Amino acid sequence: MVDYDLIKFWLGVCYGNHACRRLHSISVPGFKVIDCASRKILPGASGCRYVALSYVWGTDSAAGQCPEGSLPSPLPRVIEDSLTVAPKLGFHYVWVDRYCIDQENKEEKHTQISNMDVIYKGAVRIFSELFTLNSMSRELREIGHSQHSYHRLE
Repeated sequence: MVDYDLIKFWLGVCYGNHACRRLHSISVPGFKVIDCASRKILPGASGCRYVALSYVWGTDSAAGQCPEGSLPSPLPRVIEDSLTVAPKLGFHYVWVDRYCIDQENKEEKHTQISNMDVIYKGAVRIFSELFTLNSMSRELREIGHSQHSYHRLE
C-alpha cells in the first residue's frame, strides 16, 4: 500500500529545503500535456507543473494512435498508473512522449524530440517504470535530482 500523504510530505520538504527547486517553465513550440482528470491532451501553458513519464513503449503500435486531443482506450498500464498516481501526489498534468508528441507530424516530432532535455528538466518530477524480469513485478520509480525513491504499486 502506497502512503501518498507521506510522499507528498517528502515532496514538500524537498520543495521547501533543497536547492533542486526551481521554476518549472519551459518554452517548446507545440508542447502538450495530459490532463489527469479529463484524460485530454492539452497545450502545456507557460508555468504548467507536470510530471514526465519515462518508459519503454513496447510493441503495440496501435496504442500510440489516438484521435486529436484524446487518449486511446485502453491505455498501457504504466500510463494508466501514472495518470492515477500523479493527482494523488498533487499534480494535475503528465507528459508522455507517446501521446504528447504528434507522431504523425514530422516537423512537430522533430522539434519535440530535439527539446526532450528541456521537457524533462522542466518536469516537477519524472516517473519511470522498471521491469524486473525474474519476479515480473512492476515498480514506479520516482527519479529525483540526486536521490531515488521506489514505490511499489499493488
